[in-house]
Amino acid sequence: MKTHYSTIFLILTSLVVIAQNPEQPFDKEIEALFSEWNQLETPGAAVAVVKSGKIIYSNQFGSANLEHQIPISTDTKFQLNSVQNQIVAFAVLLLESQGKLSLEDNIQKYLPEMPDFGKPITVHHLLTHTHGIPNFSTLQRLAGWEVKDIKTREQALEIIYGLSANVYDAGVRYRFCDSGTLLASEIIAKVSGNSFTDFVETQIFKPLYMTNTVYGNVENSLIRNRSNMYSNSGENFKNENYFNYPIDFTLYSTAEDMARWMLNFGSPKVGNLDLIKKMYIPATLNDGSSTHGYGSSTYAVYGQFTSPYKGLKRIEQNGRNYGFMTYIAQFPEQDFGVVVLGNSLNFHAEGAALKIADLFLKNDFIKEKTTVKKDSITENDFMKLSIPELQKFCGSYWNKESSYMRKINLRDGKLYYYRSEGNESELAPISKNTFVLTEDPDSYSIRFEQKSDKELMIFAWGEGGNEFQYFNEKFDLVTYDTKQLTEFTGLFWCENLNVLYKLLMQDGMLTVSHNRGVDFVITPYKSDKFTSEAYYFDNIEFERDKKGNINGLWIRTTNIGGQYFKKLDES
Repeated sequence: MKTHYSTIFLILTSLVVIAQNPEQPFDKEIEALFSEWNQLETPGAAVAVVKSGKIIYSNQFGSANLEHQIPISTDTKFQLNSVQNQIVAFAVLLLESQGKLSLEDNIQKYLPEMPDFGKPITVHHLLTHTHGIPNFSTLQRLAGWEVKDIKTREQALEIIYGLSANVYDAGVRYRFCDSGTLLASEIIAKVSGNSFTDFVETQIFKPLYMTNTVYGNVENSLIRNRSNMYSNSGENFKNENYFNYPIDFTLYSTAEDMARWMLNFGSPKVGNLDLIKKMYIPATLNDGSSTHGYGSSTYAVYGQFTSPYKGLKRIEQNGRNYGFMTYIAQFPEQDFGVVVLGNSLNFHAEGAALKIADLFLKNDFIKEKTTVKKDSITENDFMKLSIPELQKFCGSYWNKESSYMRKINLRDGKLYYYRSEGNESELAPISKNTFVLTEDPDSYSIRFEQKSDKELMIFAWGEGGNEFQYFNEKFDLVTYDTKQLTEFTGLFWCENLNVLYKLLMQDGMLTVSHNRGVDFVITPYKSDKFTSEAYYFDNIEFERDKKGNINGLWIRTTNIGGQYFKKLDES
Protein backbone atom coordinates (compact mmCIF):
# COMPACT_ATOMS: atom_id res chain seq x y z
CA MET A 1 0.00 0.00 0.00
CA LYS A 2 2.83 2.41 0.76
CA THR A 3 4.23 1.85 -2.73
CA HIS A 4 0.80 2.47 -4.22
CA TYR A 5 0.40 5.80 -2.45
CA SER A 6 3.95 6.81 -3.36
CA THR A 7 3.26 6.11 -7.02
CA ILE A 8 0.13 8.25 -6.94
CA PHE A 9 2.06 11.03 -5.24
CA LEU A 10 4.82 10.93 -7.87
CA ILE A 11 2.26 11.03 -10.68
CA LEU A 12 0.49 14.05 -9.22
CA THR A 13 3.66 15.96 -8.47
CA SER A 14 4.97 15.29 -11.95
CA LEU A 15 1.94 17.15 -13.30
CA VAL A 16 2.48 20.28 -11.24
CA VAL A 17 5.27 20.60 -8.72
CA ILE A 18 4.54 22.74 -5.70
CA ALA A 19 7.71 23.34 -3.74
CA GLN A 20 9.56 26.10 -1.96
CA ASN A 21 12.63 27.41 -3.69
CA PRO A 22 15.40 26.92 -1.10
CA GLU A 23 17.30 29.91 -2.45
CA GLN A 24 14.38 32.35 -2.39
CA PRO A 25 11.55 31.14 -0.16
CA PHE A 26 10.54 34.62 1.08
CA ASP A 27 8.07 32.99 3.47
CA LYS A 28 8.43 35.59 6.20
CA GLU A 29 8.42 38.54 3.78
CA ILE A 30 5.22 37.37 2.08
CA GLU A 31 3.54 36.59 5.39
CA ALA A 32 4.38 40.11 6.53
CA LEU A 33 2.55 41.53 3.51
CA PHE A 34 -0.64 39.81 4.68
CA SER A 35 -0.21 40.30 8.42
CA GLU A 36 -3.37 42.40 8.86
CA TRP A 37 -5.40 39.82 6.91
CA ASN A 38 -3.92 36.71 8.53
CA GLN A 39 -6.56 36.29 11.25
CA LEU A 40 -9.77 34.30 11.62
CA GLU A 41 -11.56 37.56 12.46
CA THR A 42 -10.77 39.11 9.06
CA PRO A 43 -11.24 38.22 5.41
CA GLY A 44 -8.03 37.26 3.66
CA ALA A 45 -6.40 35.99 0.51
CA ALA A 46 -4.85 33.04 -1.27
CA VAL A 47 -1.49 33.35 -3.04
CA ALA A 48 0.35 31.27 -5.61
CA VAL A 49 3.67 31.99 -7.33
CA VAL A 50 4.98 30.23 -10.43
CA LYS A 51 8.56 30.18 -11.68
CA SER A 52 10.31 28.10 -14.34
CA GLY A 53 7.31 25.87 -14.98
CA LYS A 54 6.51 25.12 -11.33
CA ILE A 55 4.34 26.43 -8.54
CA ILE A 56 7.07 27.44 -6.10
CA TYR A 57 4.92 29.11 -3.44
CA SER A 58 1.37 28.69 -2.20
CA ASN A 59 -0.20 30.06 0.95
CA GLN A 60 -3.49 31.22 2.44
CA PHE A 61 -4.41 33.93 4.93
CA GLY A 62 -7.52 34.91 6.86
CA SER A 63 -11.10 33.61 6.76
CA ALA A 64 -13.28 32.43 3.93
CA ASN A 65 -16.30 32.69 6.23
CA LEU A 66 -16.27 35.13 9.15
CA GLU A 67 -19.53 33.91 10.69
CA HIS A 68 -18.11 30.41 11.22
CA GLN A 69 -14.44 31.45 11.19
CA ILE A 70 -13.59 29.02 8.42
CA PRO A 71 -10.01 29.68 7.29
CA ILE A 72 -9.10 30.10 3.64
CA SER A 73 -7.56 26.86 2.34
CA THR A 74 -6.04 25.60 -0.90
CA ASP A 75 -9.57 24.56 -1.95
CA THR A 76 -11.23 27.92 -1.25
CA LYS A 77 -12.88 29.26 -4.39
CA PHE A 78 -12.95 32.98 -5.15
CA GLN A 79 -15.16 34.79 -7.62
CA LEU A 80 -12.78 35.83 -10.42
CA ASN A 81 -14.89 38.48 -12.19
CA SER A 82 -12.94 40.02 -15.10
CA VAL A 83 -9.98 37.65 -14.66
CA GLN A 84 -12.14 35.13 -16.52
CA ASN A 85 -11.90 37.26 -19.69
CA GLN A 86 -8.57 35.67 -20.59
CA ILE A 87 -10.12 32.21 -20.38
CA VAL A 88 -12.91 33.23 -22.77
CA ALA A 89 -10.36 34.76 -25.15
CA PHE A 90 -8.18 31.64 -24.99
CA ALA A 91 -11.18 29.43 -25.79
CA VAL A 92 -12.01 31.52 -28.87
CA LEU A 93 -8.39 31.36 -30.06
CA LEU A 94 -8.42 27.60 -29.47
CA LEU A 95 -11.37 27.26 -31.85
CA GLU A 96 -9.62 29.53 -34.35
CA SER A 97 -6.49 27.35 -34.20
CA GLN A 98 -8.73 24.40 -35.09
CA GLY A 99 -10.05 26.25 -38.15
CA LYS A 100 -13.58 26.50 -36.76
CA LEU A 101 -13.90 30.29 -36.82
CA SER A 102 -12.07 33.45 -37.85
CA LEU A 103 -11.48 36.45 -35.63
CA GLU A 104 -12.58 38.61 -38.57
CA ASP A 105 -15.99 36.93 -38.78
CA ASN A 106 -19.01 39.18 -38.33
CA ILE A 107 -20.59 38.11 -35.04
CA GLN A 108 -24.01 37.97 -36.72
CA LYS A 109 -22.74 34.86 -38.53
CA TYR A 110 -23.02 33.04 -35.19
CA LEU A 111 -25.47 35.33 -33.38
CA PRO A 112 -28.27 36.20 -35.83
CA GLU A 113 -30.26 37.65 -32.91
CA MET A 114 -27.70 40.44 -32.63
CA PRO A 115 -29.10 43.76 -33.97
CA ASP A 116 -27.41 45.44 -36.93
CA PHE A 117 -25.82 48.71 -35.84
CA GLY A 118 -24.83 49.70 -39.38
CA LYS A 119 -21.21 48.59 -39.34
CA PRO A 120 -19.95 45.04 -38.72
CA ILE A 121 -18.75 43.91 -35.32
CA THR A 122 -16.20 41.10 -35.49
CA VAL A 123 -15.12 38.42 -33.02
CA HIS A 124 -11.85 40.34 -32.71
CA HIS A 125 -13.76 43.42 -31.55
CA LEU A 126 -15.47 41.40 -28.81
CA LEU A 127 -12.18 40.11 -27.38
CA THR A 128 -10.45 43.51 -27.41
CA HIS A 129 -13.31 45.61 -25.97
CA THR A 130 -13.51 47.69 -29.15
CA HIS A 131 -17.04 46.55 -30.12
CA GLY A 132 -18.97 49.59 -28.84
CA ILE A 133 -21.86 47.51 -27.45
CA PRO A 134 -23.47 48.91 -24.28
CA ASN A 135 -22.61 47.14 -21.04
CA PHE A 136 -25.36 44.67 -20.14
CA SER A 137 -24.74 44.90 -16.37
CA THR A 138 -25.19 48.69 -16.35
CA LEU A 139 -28.31 48.33 -18.52
CA GLN A 140 -29.72 45.76 -16.10
CA ARG A 141 -29.10 48.14 -13.21
CA LEU A 142 -30.88 50.91 -15.13
CA ALA A 143 -33.70 48.48 -15.89
CA GLY A 144 -34.35 48.09 -12.18
CA TRP A 145 -32.30 45.02 -11.31
CA GLU A 146 -30.60 45.14 -7.93
CA VAL A 147 -26.97 44.10 -7.47
CA LYS A 148 -28.05 41.28 -5.15
CA ASP A 149 -30.40 39.79 -7.74
CA ILE A 150 -29.33 36.49 -9.28
CA LYS A 151 -29.42 36.94 -13.04
CA THR A 152 -29.13 34.45 -15.90
CA ARG A 153 -27.27 34.45 -19.19
CA GLU A 154 -30.59 34.55 -21.08
CA GLN A 155 -31.71 37.69 -19.24
CA ALA A 156 -28.45 39.48 -20.05
CA LEU A 157 -28.61 38.44 -23.71
CA GLU A 158 -32.24 39.58 -23.96
CA ILE A 159 -31.15 43.11 -23.11
CA ILE A 160 -28.25 43.06 -25.59
CA TYR A 161 -30.36 41.61 -28.41
CA GLY A 162 -33.01 44.28 -27.77
CA LEU A 163 -30.65 47.23 -28.27
CA SER A 164 -31.35 49.77 -31.00
CA ALA A 165 -27.88 51.37 -31.15
CA ASN A 166 -24.33 50.91 -29.94
CA VAL A 167 -22.26 53.50 -28.07
CA TYR A 168 -19.75 53.93 -30.89
CA ASP A 169 -18.79 52.15 -34.12
CA ALA A 170 -16.70 49.01 -33.68
CA GLY A 171 -12.95 49.61 -33.86
CA VAL A 172 -13.19 53.34 -33.17
CA ARG A 173 -12.13 53.25 -29.52
CA TYR A 174 -11.39 50.99 -26.59
CA ARG A 175 -13.88 50.77 -23.72
CA PHE A 176 -13.81 47.91 -21.22
CA CYS A 177 -17.18 46.19 -21.36
CA ASP A 178 -18.33 42.73 -20.28
CA SER A 179 -20.95 42.48 -23.04
CA GLY A 180 -18.25 41.50 -25.53
CA THR A 181 -16.96 38.69 -23.32
CA LEU A 182 -20.48 37.34 -22.78
CA LEU A 183 -21.22 37.36 -26.52
CA ALA A 184 -17.86 35.68 -27.22
CA SER A 185 -18.84 32.86 -24.86
CA GLU A 186 -22.09 32.45 -26.82
CA ILE A 187 -20.09 32.14 -30.05
CA ILE A 188 -17.95 29.44 -28.41
CA ALA A 189 -21.12 27.48 -27.66
CA LYS A 190 -22.51 27.90 -31.18
CA VAL A 191 -19.26 26.88 -32.89
CA SER A 192 -18.37 23.97 -30.58
CA GLY A 193 -21.87 22.53 -30.38
CA ASN A 194 -21.64 22.37 -26.58
CA SER A 195 -22.55 24.79 -23.86
CA PHE A 196 -19.84 27.31 -23.09
CA THR A 197 -19.26 25.87 -19.61
CA ASP A 198 -19.01 22.31 -20.96
CA PHE A 199 -16.49 23.43 -23.57
CA VAL A 200 -14.10 25.19 -21.17
CA GLU A 201 -14.42 22.43 -18.57
CA THR A 202 -13.59 19.62 -20.99
CA GLN A 203 -11.15 21.46 -23.27
CA ILE A 204 -9.31 23.66 -20.73
CA PHE A 205 -9.98 22.98 -17.05
CA LYS A 206 -9.72 19.18 -17.05
CA PRO A 207 -6.57 18.92 -19.23
CA LEU A 208 -4.86 21.48 -16.98
CA TYR A 209 -6.03 19.72 -13.78
CA MET A 210 -7.97 22.83 -12.70
CA THR A 211 -10.29 20.66 -10.61
CA ASN A 212 -11.43 23.52 -8.36
CA THR A 213 -12.51 25.85 -11.15
CA VAL A 214 -16.26 25.99 -11.85
CA TYR A 215 -18.97 28.21 -13.25
CA GLY A 216 -22.14 28.95 -11.31
CA ASN A 217 -25.24 26.95 -12.13
CA VAL A 218 -28.77 28.30 -12.55
CA GLU A 219 -30.47 25.21 -11.13
CA ASN A 220 -28.10 24.83 -8.20
CA SER A 221 -26.12 27.86 -7.06
CA LEU A 222 -24.18 25.83 -4.47
CA ILE A 223 -20.43 26.29 -4.96
CA ARG A 224 -18.52 24.08 -2.54
CA ASN A 225 -15.76 25.79 -0.54
CA ARG A 226 -16.81 29.17 -1.89
CA SER A 227 -15.45 32.19 -0.05
CA ASN A 228 -17.90 34.77 1.20
CA MET A 229 -17.52 38.41 0.16
CA TYR A 230 -16.99 41.23 2.66
CA SER A 231 -16.40 44.93 2.98
CA ASN A 232 -15.22 46.97 5.93
CA SER A 233 -17.71 49.31 7.61
CA GLY A 234 -15.83 51.14 10.35
CA GLU A 235 -14.35 48.53 12.66
CA ASN A 236 -16.67 45.78 11.47
CA PHE A 237 -16.97 43.69 8.34
CA LYS A 238 -20.25 43.17 6.52
CA ASN A 239 -21.41 40.70 3.88
CA GLU A 240 -21.38 41.80 0.25
CA ASN A 241 -23.27 39.07 -1.57
CA TYR A 242 -23.65 40.80 -4.90
CA PHE A 243 -23.91 39.37 -8.42
CA ASN A 244 -22.65 41.59 -11.21
CA TYR A 245 -22.49 38.80 -13.81
CA PRO A 246 -25.14 36.22 -14.72
CA ILE A 247 -24.91 33.29 -12.31
CA ASP A 248 -24.00 30.90 -15.16
CA PHE A 249 -21.27 33.28 -16.35
CA THR A 250 -19.66 33.72 -12.93
CA LEU A 251 -16.37 31.84 -12.57
CA TYR A 252 -14.95 30.58 -9.29
CA SER A 253 -11.42 29.28 -8.83
CA THR A 254 -8.53 28.84 -6.42
CA ALA A 255 -5.09 30.43 -6.43
CA GLU A 256 -3.38 27.15 -7.28
CA ASP A 257 -5.78 26.43 -10.14
CA MET A 258 -5.09 29.86 -11.60
CA ALA A 259 -1.38 29.12 -11.21
CA ARG A 260 -1.92 25.95 -13.28
CA TRP A 261 -3.70 28.10 -15.85
CA MET A 262 -0.72 30.44 -15.93
CA LEU A 263 1.77 27.59 -16.32
CA ASN A 264 0.08 26.67 -19.59
CA PHE A 265 1.32 29.93 -21.09
CA GLY A 266 4.95 28.93 -20.59
CA SER A 267 4.62 25.32 -21.73
CA PRO A 268 1.21 24.78 -23.31
CA LYS A 269 -0.56 21.47 -22.73
CA VAL A 270 -3.69 23.05 -24.22
CA GLY A 271 -3.26 25.14 -27.35
CA ASN A 272 0.18 25.96 -28.75
CA LEU A 273 2.83 28.67 -28.68
CA ASP A 274 1.34 30.48 -31.68
CA LEU A 275 -1.94 30.79 -29.79
CA ILE A 276 -0.12 32.03 -26.69
CA LYS A 277 1.72 34.68 -28.72
CA LYS A 278 -1.62 36.03 -29.96
CA MET A 279 -2.72 36.49 -26.35
CA TYR A 280 0.14 38.99 -25.93
CA ILE A 281 -0.27 41.12 -29.09
CA PRO A 282 -1.88 44.56 -28.55
CA ALA A 283 -4.79 45.23 -30.87
CA THR A 284 -5.10 48.32 -33.06
CA LEU A 285 -8.05 50.59 -33.77
CA ASN A 286 -9.42 51.53 -37.17
CA ASP A 287 -7.04 54.50 -37.40
CA GLY A 288 -4.01 52.30 -36.67
CA SER A 289 -3.52 53.50 -33.09
CA SER A 290 -3.15 51.05 -30.21
CA THR A 291 -5.91 50.07 -27.81
CA HIS A 292 -4.89 51.80 -24.61
CA GLY A 293 -6.25 50.31 -21.44
CA TYR A 294 -5.81 52.02 -18.08
CA GLY A 295 -3.18 54.55 -19.15
CA SER A 296 -1.05 55.22 -22.19
CA SER A 297 1.55 52.55 -21.39
CA THR A 298 -1.13 49.89 -20.86
CA TYR A 299 -2.45 48.10 -23.94
CA ALA A 300 -5.47 45.87 -24.29
CA VAL A 301 -4.70 42.41 -25.64
CA TYR A 302 -6.94 39.36 -25.87
CA GLY A 303 -8.67 39.04 -22.51
CA GLN A 304 -5.97 40.89 -20.57
CA PHE A 305 -3.58 43.85 -20.60
CA THR A 306 0.12 44.34 -21.23
CA SER A 307 2.11 47.05 -19.50
CA PRO A 308 5.67 47.57 -18.24
CA TYR A 309 6.55 47.12 -14.60
CA LYS A 310 9.93 48.41 -13.50
CA GLY A 311 11.35 47.80 -16.95
CA LEU A 312 9.84 44.31 -17.37
CA LYS A 313 7.11 43.13 -19.69
CA ARG A 314 3.97 42.36 -17.70
CA ILE A 315 0.72 40.66 -18.76
CA GLU A 316 -2.04 41.31 -16.24
CA GLN A 317 -5.73 41.19 -15.45
CA ASN A 318 -7.70 42.11 -12.36
CA GLY A 319 -11.19 41.35 -11.18
CA ARG A 320 -12.91 43.66 -8.77
CA ASN A 321 -16.55 43.32 -7.81
CA TYR A 322 -17.66 44.62 -4.45
CA GLY A 323 -16.21 42.15 -1.91
CA PHE A 324 -13.67 40.50 -4.20
CA MET A 325 -10.27 41.73 -5.29
CA THR A 326 -8.40 39.40 -7.62
CA TYR A 327 -5.23 39.91 -9.63
CA ILE A 328 -3.04 37.76 -11.87
CA ALA A 329 0.21 38.85 -13.52
CA GLN A 330 2.72 37.12 -15.78
CA PHE A 331 6.26 38.21 -16.52
CA PRO A 332 6.86 35.99 -19.59
CA GLU A 333 10.50 36.89 -20.17
CA GLN A 334 11.32 35.89 -16.57
CA ASP A 335 9.07 32.81 -16.72
CA PHE A 336 7.40 34.12 -13.58
CA GLY A 337 3.87 34.76 -12.44
CA VAL A 338 1.85 35.58 -9.35
CA VAL A 339 -1.80 35.06 -8.39
CA VAL A 340 -3.49 36.85 -5.50
CA LEU A 341 -7.19 36.24 -4.80
CA GLY A 342 -8.85 38.17 -1.97
CA ASN A 343 -12.35 38.35 -0.49
CA SER A 344 -12.58 41.90 0.85
CA LEU A 345 -13.35 45.14 -0.96
CA ASN A 346 -10.70 46.77 1.21
CA PHE A 347 -7.98 44.36 0.13
CA HIS A 348 -5.63 45.51 -2.65
CA ALA A 349 -4.73 42.34 -4.53
CA GLU A 350 -2.66 44.07 -7.21
CA GLY A 351 -0.54 45.92 -4.67
CA ALA A 352 0.18 42.71 -2.75
CA ALA A 353 0.97 40.79 -5.93
CA LEU A 354 3.46 43.37 -7.15
CA LYS A 355 5.21 43.45 -3.78
CA ILE A 356 5.61 39.68 -4.10
CA ALA A 357 6.99 40.17 -7.61
CA ASP A 358 9.46 42.69 -6.18
CA LEU A 359 10.85 39.99 -3.87
CA PHE A 360 11.44 37.42 -6.60
CA LEU A 361 12.43 39.71 -9.48
CA LYS A 362 14.55 42.33 -7.72
CA ASN A 363 17.68 41.23 -9.58
CA ASP A 364 15.90 41.58 -12.89
CA PHE A 365 14.78 45.08 -11.95
CA ILE A 366 18.37 46.04 -11.22
CA LYS A 367 19.40 44.80 -14.69
CA GLU A 368 16.67 46.91 -16.26
CA LYS A 369 17.49 49.82 -14.04
CA THR A 370 17.95 52.37 -16.82
CA THR A 371 14.32 52.06 -17.89
CA VAL A 372 12.96 52.74 -14.41
CA LYS A 373 11.79 56.29 -13.75
CA LYS A 374 14.43 58.01 -11.61
CA ASP A 375 12.81 61.31 -10.66
CA SER A 376 9.98 60.07 -8.46
CA ILE A 377 7.87 62.79 -6.89
CA THR A 378 8.08 63.02 -3.09
CA GLU A 379 6.69 65.39 -0.45
CA ASN A 380 9.87 67.45 -0.86
CA ASP A 381 8.59 68.44 -4.30
CA PHE A 382 5.27 69.78 -2.93
CA MET A 383 4.83 73.56 -2.89
CA LYS A 384 2.93 75.81 -0.51
CA LEU A 385 0.21 77.87 -2.20
CA SER A 386 -1.97 80.47 -0.54
CA ILE A 387 -5.71 80.02 -0.06
CA PRO A 388 -6.53 82.56 -2.84
CA GLU A 389 -4.13 80.74 -5.18
CA LEU A 390 -5.95 77.47 -4.48
CA GLN A 391 -9.47 78.91 -4.56
CA LYS A 392 -9.20 80.03 -8.18
CA PHE A 393 -9.10 76.36 -9.25
CA CYS A 394 -12.21 75.36 -7.31
CA GLY A 395 -15.40 74.67 -9.20
CA SER A 396 -17.12 72.24 -11.55
CA TYR A 397 -15.57 70.81 -14.70
CA TRP A 398 -17.24 68.99 -17.59
CA ASN A 399 -15.71 66.24 -19.74
CA LYS A 400 -17.44 66.59 -23.10
CA GLU A 401 -16.08 63.39 -24.66
CA SER A 402 -17.35 61.06 -21.94
CA SER A 403 -20.17 63.23 -20.52
CA TYR A 404 -19.25 63.43 -16.85
CA MET A 405 -18.64 66.11 -14.25
CA ARG A 406 -15.79 66.45 -11.77
CA LYS A 407 -15.31 69.01 -9.01
CA ILE A 408 -12.33 70.64 -7.35
CA ASN A 409 -13.03 71.43 -3.69
CA LEU A 410 -11.02 73.28 -1.05
CA ARG A 411 -10.99 71.89 2.49
CA ASP A 412 -8.60 72.56 5.38
CA GLY A 413 -6.22 74.42 3.10
CA LYS A 414 -5.99 71.55 0.58
CA LEU A 415 -7.52 70.89 -2.83
CA TYR A 416 -9.48 67.70 -3.49
CA TYR A 417 -10.42 66.07 -6.80
CA TYR A 418 -14.06 65.02 -6.27
CA ARG A 419 -15.67 62.24 -8.32
CA SER A 420 -18.61 61.29 -6.12
CA GLU A 421 -19.57 60.99 -2.47
CA GLY A 422 -16.77 59.12 -0.69
CA ASN A 423 -14.63 59.04 -3.81
CA GLU A 424 -12.17 61.93 -3.86
CA SER A 425 -8.41 62.37 -3.93
CA GLU A 426 -6.17 64.87 -2.20
CA LEU A 427 -4.09 67.10 -4.49
CA ALA A 428 -0.64 68.51 -3.78
CA PRO A 429 0.89 71.37 -5.83
CA ILE A 430 4.23 70.87 -7.57
CA SER A 431 3.98 74.17 -9.46
CA LYS A 432 1.66 77.20 -9.58
CA ASN A 433 -0.85 75.34 -11.76
CA THR A 434 0.09 71.64 -11.58
CA PHE A 435 -0.94 69.19 -8.88
CA VAL A 436 -0.43 65.49 -8.26
CA LEU A 437 -2.70 63.00 -6.55
CA THR A 438 -0.96 62.29 -3.25
CA GLU A 439 -2.08 58.63 -3.36
CA ASP A 440 0.09 58.05 -6.47
CA PRO A 441 2.02 61.20 -7.43
CA ASP A 442 4.13 59.49 -10.09
CA SER A 443 1.09 58.32 -12.09
CA TYR A 444 -1.62 60.98 -11.77
CA SER A 445 -1.45 64.73 -12.21
CA ILE A 446 -3.84 67.62 -12.79
CA ARG A 447 -2.88 70.78 -14.65
CA PHE A 448 -5.00 73.92 -14.86
CA GLU A 449 -4.74 76.03 -18.02
CA GLN A 450 -6.44 79.08 -19.52
CA LYS A 451 -7.08 78.76 -23.27
CA SER A 452 -8.91 81.68 -24.92
CA ASP A 453 -12.09 82.03 -22.86
CA LYS A 454 -11.94 78.49 -21.45
CA GLU A 455 -10.59 77.33 -18.12
CA LEU A 456 -9.36 73.75 -18.46
CA MET A 457 -8.52 71.06 -15.96
CA ILE A 458 -6.30 68.46 -17.64
CA PHE A 459 -6.23 65.13 -15.82
CA ALA A 460 -3.14 63.16 -16.89
CA TRP A 461 -2.53 59.50 -16.29
CA GLY A 462 0.41 57.16 -16.91
CA GLU A 463 4.11 56.93 -16.17
CA GLY A 464 5.25 60.41 -15.24
CA GLY A 465 1.63 61.46 -14.85
CA ASN A 466 1.40 63.06 -18.29
CA GLU A 467 0.91 60.38 -20.95
CA PHE A 468 -2.87 59.92 -21.17
CA GLN A 469 -4.91 63.13 -20.89
CA TYR A 470 -8.54 63.97 -20.16
CA PHE A 471 -9.69 67.52 -20.87
CA ASN A 472 -12.35 69.04 -18.62
CA GLU A 473 -13.82 72.51 -19.09
CA LYS A 474 -14.86 74.68 -16.15
CA PHE A 475 -18.46 75.84 -16.06
CA ASP A 476 -20.92 77.50 -13.69
CA LEU A 477 -23.39 75.18 -12.04
CA VAL A 478 -27.06 75.93 -12.72
CA THR A 479 -29.34 76.19 -9.71
CA TYR A 480 -33.11 75.72 -9.59
CA ASP A 481 -35.53 76.71 -6.85
CA THR A 482 -38.17 74.29 -5.57
CA LYS A 483 -40.83 75.56 -7.97
CA GLN A 484 -38.53 75.15 -10.98
CA LEU A 485 -37.51 71.62 -9.89
CA THR A 486 -41.20 70.60 -9.73
CA GLU A 487 -41.37 71.06 -13.51
CA PHE A 488 -39.12 67.98 -13.90
CA THR A 489 -41.34 65.63 -11.88
CA GLY A 490 -43.48 62.89 -13.41
CA LEU A 491 -43.44 59.30 -14.67
CA PHE A 492 -40.79 58.34 -17.23
CA TRP A 493 -40.94 55.09 -19.23
CA CYS A 494 -38.14 53.37 -21.18
CA GLU A 495 -39.68 51.00 -23.72
CA ASN A 496 -36.32 49.49 -24.64
CA LEU A 497 -35.63 48.40 -21.03
CA ASN A 498 -39.26 47.98 -19.95
CA VAL A 499 -38.74 50.13 -16.86
CA LEU A 500 -40.64 52.98 -15.21
CA TYR A 501 -39.10 55.66 -12.98
CA LYS A 502 -40.93 58.28 -10.96
CA LEU A 503 -39.36 61.69 -10.41
CA LEU A 504 -40.82 63.53 -7.42
CA MET A 505 -40.02 66.22 -4.91
CA GLN A 506 -38.87 65.04 -1.47
CA ASP A 507 -37.59 67.45 1.18
CA GLY A 508 -37.10 70.13 -1.46
CA MET A 509 -34.96 67.91 -3.71
CA LEU A 510 -35.69 66.22 -7.03
CA THR A 511 -35.68 62.50 -6.29
CA VAL A 512 -35.71 59.40 -8.50
CA SER A 513 -37.83 56.49 -7.31
CA HIS A 514 -38.23 52.92 -8.55
CA ASN A 515 -40.44 50.30 -6.90
CA ARG A 516 -37.47 47.94 -6.34
CA GLY A 517 -34.60 50.29 -5.56
CA VAL A 518 -33.54 52.92 -3.04
CA ASP A 519 -34.55 56.50 -3.87
CA PHE A 520 -31.74 58.86 -4.84
CA VAL A 521 -31.43 62.59 -5.50
CA ILE A 522 -30.49 64.15 -8.83
CA THR A 523 -29.00 67.64 -8.94
CA PRO A 524 -28.72 70.11 -11.83
CA TYR A 525 -25.38 71.10 -13.31
CA LYS A 526 -26.46 72.73 -16.59
CA SER A 527 -29.76 73.87 -18.03
CA ASP A 528 -32.07 70.80 -18.23
CA LYS A 529 -29.13 68.55 -17.31
CA PHE A 530 -28.77 66.68 -14.02
CA THR A 531 -26.41 64.25 -12.37
CA SER A 532 -26.52 61.83 -9.42
CA GLU A 533 -24.39 59.51 -7.30
CA ALA A 534 -25.93 56.47 -9.07
CA TYR A 535 -23.36 55.41 -11.70
CA TYR A 536 -26.10 54.11 -14.01
CA PHE A 537 -28.10 57.36 -13.71
CA ASP A 538 -25.34 59.96 -13.54
CA ASN A 539 -25.97 62.00 -16.70
CA ILE A 540 -29.60 62.99 -17.28
CA GLU A 541 -30.69 65.31 -20.08
CA PHE A 542 -34.34 66.39 -20.22
CA GLU A 543 -36.05 66.85 -23.58
CA ARG A 544 -38.65 69.54 -24.30
CA ASP A 545 -41.32 69.87 -27.01
CA LYS A 546 -41.80 72.96 -29.19
CA LYS A 547 -43.86 74.62 -26.46
CA GLY A 548 -41.09 74.16 -23.93
CA ASN A 549 -42.78 71.40 -21.97
CA ILE A 550 -40.73 68.41 -20.81
CA ASN A 551 -41.73 65.31 -22.78
CA GLY A 552 -38.90 62.91 -21.93
CA LEU A 553 -35.34 62.43 -20.75
CA TRP A 554 -32.16 60.74 -21.91
CA ILE A 555 -29.72 58.81 -19.75
CA ARG A 556 -26.31 59.12 -21.39
CA THR A 557 -23.22 57.36 -20.01
CA THR A 558 -20.03 55.97 -21.52
CA ASN A 559 -21.21 52.44 -20.64
CA ILE A 560 -24.62 52.47 -22.29
CA GLY A 561 -24.71 55.31 -24.78
CA GLY A 562 -28.13 56.96 -24.77
CA GLN A 563 -31.33 55.41 -23.38
CA TYR A 564 -34.58 57.33 -23.86
CA PHE A 565 -37.40 57.64 -21.29
CA LYS A 566 -40.74 59.07 -22.45
CA LYS A 567 -42.77 61.17 -20.01
CA LEU A 568 -46.19 59.63 -19.44
CA ASP A 569 -49.45 61.50 -19.09
CA GLU A 570 -50.58 61.03 -15.48
CA SER A 571 -54.08 62.47 -16.02
